[in-house]
Amino acid sequence: MFRFHRQSKTSLLLIMLLFVIECLQPALAQPDKAHKPLTVAYIGISWDGYWGHVKNFMHQVADDLDIRLLFKSADNGKLAYKALEDVLSQEEQVDYLVFTLHPHSMSRMFALAESKGIPYFTFNRDLTDKQKQQLGKPREKYPLWLGHIYADDYIAGRQLAELMVKATNDNLGKVSMIGIGGTYTVGGGAERNSGLIDLSTEKPGFVLNRVIHTKWRVADAERAVAQLMTVYPDTNVIWSASESLTTGTISALRQLDITPGKEVLVGGIDWSPEGLESIQRGELHVSLGGSFMQGGWSLILLHDYHQGIDFNNDIGTMISLPLHPITAANIERYVTIFDEARFNFFNFKTYSKYYSSNLERYLLSPTILADDSNKIGSPQ
Repeated sequence: MFRFHRQSKTSLLLIMLLFVIECLQPALAQPDKAHKPLTVAYIGISWDGYWGHVKNFMHQVADDLDIRLLFKSADNGKLAYKALEDVLSQEEQVDYLVFTLHPHSMSRMFALAESKGIPYFTFNRDLTDKQKQQLGKPREKYPLWLGHIYADDYIAGRQLAELMVKATNDNLGKVSMIGIGGTYTVGGGAERNSGLIDLSTEKPGFVLNRVIHTKWRVADAERAVAQLMTVYPDTNVIWSASESLTTGTISALRQLDITPGKEVLVGGIDWSPEGLESIQRGELHVSLGGSFMQGGWSLILLHDYHQGIDFNNDIGTMISLPLHPITAANIERYVTIFDEARFNFFNFKTYSKYYSSNLERYLLSPTILADDSNKIGSPQ
């Protein structure tokens, strides 16, 4: 798993490289005496894989913006509420809270943060219609709920299916698909599945054999694919709802002596270094992703808010960021996203309005980030 931690830059070569990079990057305003340091507590899931990428990216952004980032692990709603209680019971209070939404505890977490007077920011998934009625928008019913970043999981599930159907039709093939979904009640699994199912009812010649639910684990996908390929041997496309499920899907096909990418087209959601390698090997057709950056983007917005620059005036408080597809055709543009050595020399101050005097609008895009990182070159 990649990490975004800095390495020492003691050699003359690295010093020279840093000088060149500073010349290439946009001019940054120097922090003045009015700059206010801040401490942020992130209550998040402790798993490796996708959630490890989320945490590592947040640490990289926090390091560049001089944010003291505290991590408190919580893998479900009950534990998240307990973690929040622990954070807010400390004698030294944090300036801000960042956490993901847990359906059965988020209103209680909101109320607790409000009662302690600590502003908070959320990210990861969209709200259901019922939750929108219950919570409203940030800064309405809950004034200290500053903002929310999310990807539309319904659109993501539908977009992935569209890309898979197009690739199959381009090769004059009919679509016989199975879907490997995540947990139905949390994590956007139901919404991603709905996007897939709705598209299957609209596309002629699109046969959706079965959609199953899992707990997002590699082993779940391995078992499901092994069983479903026996029941539906004509399957030529597999849609998977996350990077872990994609990994399990490819593993299961190999074990069945079925060549992923040739005999069966595979597509998934959420980028990972392993997923990009699978694309390069031709085993994975497409991966939709970029959402692991949402926690890092939220830190940039909170940093500037703390300095008196309110992101609401630019991008609002409900911030929907689309997922981006990576395929063999564009993968070279994105491989730097997971290049640890390159990001050791990248400065996220360029994405802060407080530091970047020429930044008119927040650029919270993995595509822009990839293009900017490509300008750095390849550190040795």
